[in-house]
Amino acid sequence: MRDGEKRTVRLIWYDDYSQISAARTNVLRLLREDKIETLLGSYSGSLTISVAEIAEEYKKVLWNHGGSSDESFVTGGGI
Repeated sequence: MRDGEKRTVRLIWYDDYSQISAARTNVLRLLREDKIETLLGSYSGSLTISVAEIAEEYKKVLWNHGGSSDESFVTGGGI
């Protein structure tokens, strides 16, 4: 923040029901409709990996806070 400038942050989430197809649908909705800037990865490594290529395609950051799979770090050059 510069000179006391305040910014608003919105947190938008959708339930993926622990299903890859729902996770991918939700990420596309967040990107296309909600126009998000940053994605937060799921704890599930398989769900995070499933949306990594979408994040890369849209050139958005996918911040993985601790997915349960080491594969998350090699898919797509790192998540």
